[in-house]
Amino acid sequence: MDDPDAKPAEGWQRPDRDNRRWRPAAEVAEDVADLERQGESREQVAVRLGMDRKSLERALMRAAQYKSRQPELIAEAG
Repeated sequence: MDDPDAKPAEGWQRPDRDNRRWRPAAEVAEDVADLERQGESREQVAVRLGMDRKSLERALMRAAQYKSRQPELIAEAG
């Protein structure tokens, strides 16, 4: 933004955030577990959830890390 008077191109609109809604990792992990119980592969699950495989794996890793820290977090709060 070198030009302080610059404006977006005519007709440009900010992408709709609802298309790529952020979801908590724990929620993603629950959905993955449900879909895998129904026989879906990880690749199929990623497609159904509108994610790429790498993002799905990261969400599962974050959910597992949070779950392993939960007793620690409860102790800190109490």
